[in-house]
Amino acid sequence: MPSIEKANVYGASRSESSDDALRQLFRQHDLSAVLVKKGPLGSSILLEPEGNWIDTPAFSTDVIDPTGAGDAFCRGFQVGLSETGDPVEAALYGAVSASFVIEQFGPPHACGVETKAVRERLETLRQMTLQV
Repeated sequence: MPSIEKANVYGASRSESSDDALRQLFRQHDLSAVLVKKGPLGSSILLEPEGNWIDTPAFSTDVIDPTGAGDAFCRGFQVGLSETGDPVEAALYGAVSASFVIEQFGPPHACGVETKAVRERLETLRQMTLQV
């Protein structure tokens, strides 16, 4: 799950576009998916080496401190993948996780989030994904 910046560096180091480099990485390592984190632009997922990228949104919220957003996204993605087996749904879990982390300073805020708020944000992102 590289960031878009790391994906671009990876492609440039191979004298390829980041898209070509990630598709080659997919093929070489027999991956089930490649996901690129794009911060406030959400994420993009590739489920087949020759397939189309699937874009998933970020949850729009006030950003107080972006520190840890990428880590929170990755952990939320892992939980989502474990619970659903679906990388696209897992990316939405990651986006929800990151959205709570960026709203305040420090991890205690994100640890105290109510389940209802998580479910509401997840449903909002699902609806946004269906409209794309």
